[in-house]
Amino acid sequence: MLKGKHRVFLLVLCFFLFCGCWDSNEVKWDLIVSGISVDRVKSEDEENGYLEVGFEFLPMPVGSGQEIEPKLVSIIGPTIQQCFESVIEKSANVPYISHANLVVLSEDIARDSISEVVNTLITNYQYPLTGYVAVCTGETAAEIYESKGLATPILSFEISNAFYSNATHTGKTAPIFAYQIYPYFSNPYAGYLLPAIGILKDEEKGETLPYDEGCAIFLQDKMIGLLTPVESQYTNIFLNKIKNGTFTLMAGPHDTPFTVELIQNKVKKKVTWTDGIPSIDVAFNMKFASHSFPFKQIIGVSDEKVGEKIKENLEIVIEIAQKKAECDFLGISEYLNRFHHKEWMKIRDHWKEIFKDMEINITVDDVIID
Repeated sequence: MLKGKHRVFLLVLCFFLFCGCWDSNEVKWDLIVSGISVDRVKSEDEENGYLEVGFEFLPMPVGSGQEIEPKLVSIIGPTIQQCFESVIEKSANVPYISHANLVVLSEDIARDSISEVVNTLITNYQYPLTGYVAVCTGETAAEIYESKGLATPILSFEISNAFYSNATHTGKTAPIFAYQIYPYFSNPYAGYLLPAIGILKDEEKGETLPYDEGCAIFLQDKMIGLLTPVESQYTNIFLNKIKNGTFTLMAGPHDTPFTVELIQNKVKKKVTWTDGIPSIDVAFNMKFASHSFPFKQIIGVSDEKVGEKIKENLEIVIEIAQKKAECDFLGISEYLNRFHHKEWMKIRDHWKEIFKDMEINITVDDVIID
């Protein structure tokens, strides 16, 4: 006969052996979120209106070979926190968003503030630290997930893959991960860029298609401007974030399109201080491969001409930062803080005024086209 304590032990052991153990992998598939959109809905009752939070849910797994169609659900509430609570209340489960890789915000929310949305998603609902945050310049951010995908019906996957590809090869977007945004919320000196997505509408087919619209300029938690894809590309060259990529330059006597591939980009900075005020010389050493070499000879484009065109585009980006946006999204304040910390601490409280008139000299040296 088994004694009492042995019986209890066997009962507990059988419970674990036959009943199994619940974990996060057993969350219902229809509550796994792959993408999120956040829009503002006007309301007469609330001064700032309500939020409409859209969820792109992954469907329950089906047989192999069957096309996956994500499920789209939207919830309206005063805050993003209350929108999530509504989903929880209706489904009796917490939306599982640790697999999500894209949050798209409408432009009006981006210009107002993104801090509440980003903080709530990461702190309360475990949005991945390596997920992307983007801005939609169309009518609503929800339209992104209602669009037609080119490679997959799961738009969040397609767009995040495009972000990665663009950052690696063309630099027309500048995606940064969600956790990298946090330090900028409390930094009044340095701006940053988030990807901007536009919406193309085909009225005849009744379809919408997302497209790359460059980068949104942010200072702290607010969007303050927009860069075109070309301006974004040259900003990322200035920031030395592009190691390779394809560029189309206008050159020759008739501004003929001329395509080159960046193979190497080396950037050197030198700061000079005069009466406590900095100026900076930025030198670019670049190597390209031409995709139309015989054509280059015909239109008479020299390496020097390509270098002049690159310098011209870089100077346009600098003018946008200093005169139009009045925001240092070029990383200069961060460079000064890191390599000239003592001098930086003396001028940082007046950085906005200093940056507007700061001398930034560009040289593009040794442009080589193979």
